[in-house]
Amino acid sequence: MDDLVNILKGNIAIAIGAIALLGAIGWWLFAALGGPVMDKQTARAFPLVEKTVLTENTRLFRFSVGAGKKLGLPIGRHVRLIAPAGPSKAEIFRSYTPVSSADVVGHFDLLIKIYPAPGGAMGRYLDSLEIGQTIDMKGPFGLFEYQVGKFKELGMLAGGTGITPMYQVYCPKTSCRQFFSRKIAFIGCAKAQL
Repeated sequence: MDDLVNILKGNIAIAIGAIALLGAIGWWLFAALGGPVMDKQTARAFPLVEKTVLTENTRLFRFSVGAGKKLGLPIGRHVRLIAPAGPSKAEIFRSYTPVSSADVVGHFDLLIKIYPAPGGAMGRYLDSLEIGQTIDMKGPFGLFEYQVGKFKELGMLAGGTGITPMYQVYCPKTSCRQFFSRKIAFIGCAKAQL
């Protein structure tokens, strides 16, 4: 080891090259193993690994983020899904809030209501996906980020499938038990069962 140090002291170019190489290897490992899964500017494809029918018109879609990785979406933020061009030849964009915790490793879940045509193009597209097929996604987006323990009282109002953003706030990553020690007022309604 002392010989290596003496060689590096004698040749600054080798020392700088060695530091740059180690930095590049470290950056590659960070990106490959624990780097951010999402990007606001560039869409990334996430494969569908499971689809569960919950009701006649509601599905739970599970997408993989890769072994050992987390979606890492802050509580209160959402993602933007991008589907290929439909009959109108325009890409379909739709924002969703995952119902899985940000700390879940390997996957994230989306709870989506499937609406009949002419509306609901993204939901119908997702429902048509086979296991292994992918959906493009960007994120995180949104102006609100819930901080666990910041508020003693919390009021939430949701309509229809707007309940999903509330779900992550209702059961944050720490635990529902800690959250239930706080005073909560929640009002929600939907035309049909979710």
